[in-house]
Amino acid sequence: MSRLYQPLFELRILHEYYLTDSNGDTIFDQPTPDAQQLFLLNKLKQNRPSVNDDLQYNFPPAQLSQLAGCQLKLVPRYSGFSVMMAVTETTLPSGDTAYRPLVPLPEDLLINIQLTQKNNSLETITNTRINKVMPALFYFTNQESAVPKLFPFLTTQPPAAGSKDTYEQGELTLAGGNTWQAFFVDSAGTDQWQTLNAGNFVTENDRTLLPSIFTYSFFNAGNVSAANFELKDDGGSTLWTMQKPLPSSKEKVLIDLRSVAGVQPFKQYTLKVSGDNGFSATHNIIFADNKLIEQDTWGLISLKPSLSNNDFTLIDNQGLLRTRRLTAGGITPPPIFEIRFKSRFTFWRYRNNKQLKIKKNPILDPYLQYDSGKGILTSLSMRNSSYVQTEFKTLSGSKYIANPGSYEAIQIENGRIYTDIIVPRSDLFDV
Repeated sequence: MSRLYQPLFELRILHEYYLTDSNGDTIFDQPTPDAQQLFLLNKLKQNRPSVNDDLQYNFPPAQLSQLAGCQLKLVPRYSGFSVMMAVTETTLPSGDTAYRPLVPLPEDLLINIQLTQKNNSLETITNTRINKVMPALFYFTNQESAVPKLFPFLTTQPPAAGSKDTYEQGELTLAGGNTWQAFFVDSAGTDQWQTLNAGNFVTENDRTLLPSIFTYSFFNAGNVSAANFELKDDGGSTLWTMQKPLPSSKEKVLIDLRSVAGVQPFKQYTLKVSGDNGFSATHNIIFADNKLIEQDTWGLISLKPSLSNNDFTLIDNQGLLRTRRLTAGGITPPPIFEIRFKSRFTFWRYRNNKQLKIKKNPILDPYLQYDSGKGILTSLSMRNSSYVQTEFKTLSGSKYIANPGSYEAIQIENGRIYTDIIVPRSDLFDV
């Protein structure tokens, strides 16, 4: 007997690398959800690859039986996926058609979706930290978290600018209310911030999922010779402490919480770390259920079907899906959540293919900074990695200049991240 399936929710995983036009406009520049949907449809019609080429979405093997028993199916879509559910139709007093789960979902159910990398591309093209303090995975949930989130985004808000001492190039923060900005070091070695046109991207605040045994690194902390660790639950009670001398700030400290009473999977905890020379850091962390995490997992999406927050709930207070077929025509769609990935920022640096000095070219002055000593040119601002070639833009004009052939080889020098572009002699890059 055939069964009727309806969407329980849709998750759009939007990566700027794939969703950028040649003029530099991105899906995140679109003014309305309808315009964003049209942008996606156009990319699908153009056969543009999406983040689905790099990410695989699966129910964790350890939960397959449970979710199959709930009559749930995961269906990939362009740049994301939907979770469909077997339902029966019911008619509301308004005459609208609603859908009731064929199998009622347990109140304590978490629908987990594992994000697994198909290749190594994501680490290259995604705006994430290169040096990570802890080996945490990305964790996205519709439940309340220690850091607020805004519908329809499963990502949390970034930290405020100046909330810590050290940043990597491209690291995102908030300034002046809701102004998103990215950190960089200018050519003089001075800390600067580049304002973004859009926001609600994945940040290091979303990298919170850890096993109960992991390492903690101090390589970004300066000279720390002794550290104190304290784990607190979401009520502020201390569960565990440790003091640790550090012969070297490059040393990794083993944190083993397997025997700590009260530590449970998918609960919120705070790890406070302090040290001499004024070092202090606070991390919101969530412990993974090891049965649900495989070795190559990049992140985990964990959704609870029933919540008091109507924006993020999947099932309404009558036990019905939020999808409706309306008597007036049309449908009420299921919840459509978003996870937005920002492309990695690098400075583009142009070098001659025979290691000769490139001559200064005034045509390039609005876009590139010339180093007369080395005969190389570097973009005046950080550039986004993108699948298509993009224009250099200023207020007075724009120009196509060679884009990187690959983003895999990056160079880190004096706190700046570069993508080297090797160019032959030409009218634009004469020697």
